[in-house]
Amino acid sequence: MAHRWASPPPPTDTADDSEPDPYASVAEVLERALSDVRAMPKTPMIKLTEAEARYDALRVEIAGLRESLRESQAERQRALTEVILRNAVFLNGVNDAFESSRSRFHAKEVEMLAMKELHEQQRTELTAHIVELTADMATLREVTTSDREEVEKEREALAKEREVLSTQRAALEADQDAFLNARRSIAQNMERMTGWINPNRIPTRPTVPGIAMPEHDRIVSIDSTIPSRRRAETDASTTDETNPCKRARTEEKTASQSVLPPPRRIVLAKPSHYETAYTSSNPPPEATPTPPHPTPTPTQSRSSSSPSAYRVSSRAMNNALTRPYRF
Repeated sequence: MAHRWASPPPPTDTADDSEPDPYASVAEVLERALSDVRAMPKTPMIKLTEAEARYDALRVEIAGLRESLRESQAERQRALTEVILRNAVFLNGVNDAFESSRSRFHAKEVEMLAMKELHEQQRTELTAHIVELTADMATLREVTTSDREEVEKEREALAKEREVLSTQRAALEADQDAFLNARRSIAQNMERMTGWINPNRIPTRPTVPGIAMPEHDRIVSIDSTIPSRRRAETDASTTDETNPCKRARTEEKTASQSVLPPPRRIVLAKPSHYETAYTSSNPPPEATPTPPHPTPTPTQSRSSSSPSAYRVSSRAMNNALTRPYRF
């Protein structure tokens, strides 16, 4: 039987091999020592050497445990320091990133505020511009309406003036026709009463002896739209049958009426000197003579006659029409 004071068996290491717990080993050693002390008898039967040896062994064991505890604490402290350093570096990087993000966000916020102020300013200016445009459009609409009314009034006034001018033009044309008719009547009456023919109205084509000259070549009317038949009828109604000269002229007129070409309207320039009297000292210019041509017979039709056969110099005709008759 083992002695009760024999050294206890070495404690079993129940801690994890990867990371032993030194505090648990010290607690077990102290618990065993305390139990041994409690189990000791009341009487001092233990030898001093054994107790000292036990004490020395316990002290050495406690010193070893303390050393191992110190080493484990140092390792833990180093590991913890490394972890703290790594975490500090990571936190510093995170802090730097956060600070940069914060600065960017602050710059963006400042930019957004500036853009907001700019947008507000532009909105204010645009609102004022819209108000101005609305006022301008209203003014332009009023001005356009007034201008349209003025244009309508001017158009009505112009239409009235056009009507008045048309009436005046018609009146002037009527007066001109009346003046021409009066002048033609005076010329016809002068020719009938005096038998005198204006030299300016003598045709440029020389007469052929023995051939009667047509009426419209012998005397050119002021308004050639009036047929010569009317003049022939007027002359025939006032012809003196007892006068052989007039009777022969009437027969010549009657014979030439059936071969007259269609009337031609001659547009003449406005006479520039009505009051200038015709004198023998201012004879008309000589016209270029044209070659003679035979007079068409009364049996020929009007369509077969050539208008060139009755051509009269325009210069002589203008001279005849622009010079007044000499009474």
